[in-house]
Amino acid sequence: MSITWLRDAVADPGTLSLEWREEHGPPVAPPSRKGFGSRLIERSTADALGGKVEVEFDPAGLVCRIVMPLVESPL
Repeated sequence: MSITWLRDAVADPGTLSLEWREEHGPPVAPPSRKGFGSRLIERSTADALGGKVEVEFDPAGLVCRIVMPLVESPL
């Protein structure tokens, strides 16, 4: 598994991109329908963070990308 993040200060300085990539596990296939966990991740990311989630069911391993706006801390 790897987790990477990127803040592109030139193209879009107000956005943070995270990628969760699973590797070396069993083959992955898309589910026949979205389950509770998938919906929870998508909705909570949109509601709480103002972001969006993209899930890719690559046979080599699941890939989850989250893009969200950066917010300045009040501290």
